Amino acid sequence: VEDLAAVVRLRTTARVVAIADVLEGSEQRSVYLYGSEPSVLEETVDGTDHAFTLRTVEGAARGLSDAADPRGRAGDDGPLHLGAAPPPELEEELKTAETVLRLYVVVRSGEDEVQEFSISVASGPFGVWFLSGHADPATGEQEIWARRLGRASLDVAFAELLAGPVVEPA
Repeated sequence: VEDLAAVVRLRTTARVVAIADVLEGSEQRSVYLYGSEPSVLEETVDGTDHAFTLRTVEGAARGLSDAADPRGRAGDDGPLHLGAAPPPELEEELKTAETVLRLYVVVRSGEDEVQEFSISVASGPFGVWFLSGHADPATGEQEIWARRLGRASLDVAFAELLAGPVVEPA
């Protein structure tokens, strides 16, 4: 995208804003995403250079999947683990993670209301883990959701987040 006015308009009218921090070894890079379905403006920064690319939600989701799992380690989907603690094997496997992507998403869900989502994706010889934490609005009690994801499910999960999930309070 080369038209600065279009970039400014997309950034200021976005319903979804996401920041993806990708850590691979000692390297870290960030990708900024501004979504107004069906489009997502992707901003990458290299030093003082900012590059903008207009993508579909699905294209931006595939880009995040590529960043989270650059070596194609995703295998089959696994069961969903819910609880106060992560599954026992997760902690040990995360020590061997080759890539970690942390995604923070803010969604305008109403005129004066936003919702926030924060997830992490780790990939390595063990496959790909998708992790998120959730708080019970009534009690504040924390729960961890963790699941191994295959590539198709990872693409869908990122697309759902970039399309602007709206969670209705219970």
